[in-house]
Amino acid sequence: MMKRTGRWVAALVTPVLCLGFVADSRAELIDRGTYDGVRLIYDSVQRLTWLGDANWAKTSGFDSDGAMTWAEARAWAGGLTIGGLSDWRLPITTDETCRGAGCTNSEMGHLFGVEGVSFANPGLFSNLQERQYWSSRSDSSEPDLGWYVHFGNGDQGATAKSDSHIAWAVRDGDVGAEVSNETTPDDVLVRVNFGSHEATPETVLDSVLLSKDDIDVNTLTLTLRTTGVKAVGRTDRTSSVEALP
Repeated sequence: MMKRTGRWVAALVTPVLCLGFVADSRAELIDRGTYDGVRLIYDSVQRLTWLGDANWAKTSGFDSDGAMTWAEARAWAGGLTIGGLSDWRLPITTDETCRGAGCTNSEMGHLFGVEGVSFANPGLFSNLQERQYWSSRSDSSEPDLGWYVHFGNGDQGATAKSDSHIAWAVRDGDVGAEVSNETTPDDVLVRVNFGSHEATPETVLDSVLLSKDDIDVNTLTLTLRTTGVKAVGRTDRTSSVEALP
């Protein structure tokens, strides 16, 4: 069990039984570094990893300008292997309830409308175009149409799949380092960086939320209190464990 020191102002230990959990309650885009030439950005709200280069198809030399038909865009995203991961895809539009500006029922709409990422304000991203970006969604009433989000004005809608628009790849979960649950007497907290290439269910036994000097630390910290188990890593929705020798 974690040692409590004088530097820990408060600790709330809550037993949890689940297959996954949110590691940080804040809306945050986190730079995870460069893998195979492209920076990866973790979206802790949507629990997604975005390519940091929003026109990687062009930058990588795959396409002259990065614009493709809907089918080409899907094939390009699905064929990527970056950081040893090959589960990339186009962003999802959840349903067809919203068209026009201000829609947040899609991963790109949320990124634009809630997290404030746009052509005018790209933040951590590079090469974000003032153009339409393909979603993976086909229109339910007109299957020849594919959905998109425009990163200049936030417009969301559907257009002919034969049109050429930009492709942006995303994947579920984080690509961060393995979980660490090591502590020393001088530690204020152990930051848990979730990320794994595997997806094996795990029972999470305890969570610890710490604050120091009246400043809340919005980081969920794990204590695995069952002897013989250590955390190895997690993806967006699942964690993995292995037995200690």
